[in-house]
Amino acid sequence: RANVPVDFVGEHHDWSGYRVLIAPLQFLMTPEHAAKLRAYVAQGGHLLLSWRSGVKDATNLCHTEGAVPCLVDDLCGLALTEYDCLRDVTGVVRWDGTDYECQHWCDIVQLTTAEPLAAYGHDFYAGTPAITRNAYGQGLTYYAGTTPTPELADRLVAQLLADADIAPLMDTPHGVEAVRRVKDGRTYLFLLNHTEQPHAVSIPDGFCPWNGEWTGEIAPLAVQVFVQA
Repeated sequence: RANVPVDFVGEHHDWSGYRVLIAPLQFLMTPEHAAKLRAYVAQGGHLLLSWRSGVKDATNLCHTEGAVPCLVDDLCGLALTEYDCLRDVTGVVRWDGTDYECQHWCDIVQLTTAEPLAAYGHDFYAGTPAITRNAYGQGLTYYAGTTPTPELADRLVAQLLADADIAPLMDTPHGVEAVRRVKDGRTYLFLLNHTEQPHAVSIPDGFCPWNGEWTGEIAPLAVQVFVQA
């Protein structure tokens, strides 16, 4: 949605080339995995963890020592005191005066070194942190104590990109995706229109149509390919 290229990596991959690492629902946590996450952030990485992180070990047994998120509570700069399962209802998260819906779960957070970015706006835990940011070494760790709806996720991703100094490939209308691929030294730009309406799109300078003509508008449910001149 933000037109930022992503990769899918595992815990045994090399993360050093990535400015941002998102590890949602990291339910199982081992000391080795926690140490690798800690090293990634300490060396300047930006890490996003979410609710139910660090609850159990590799054999699916609950951690019994330390605060949840276990093994990474210092990395997140917080501890959980309680939680609320929302089931089939939605909650509210307030960020800079704007209310967003959240769903599924709400961690009730006690801050140690983290700062709040957004707070809950409902129920008995209204005003407590919902999304936080913690400076650790040369990097930052974010914690999302709830499942964001698309609008709240967009707001969170915008914060991640700004803090990590990451720029999208280009601006496109909602529903039009931009993807970049490089092969044999040439850069290709793919536009994918996931909507049933045509959209006008401004192509970055230096790109020309790979085949056919470009009218300045991508057709409904169409794909258009450009190559760097």
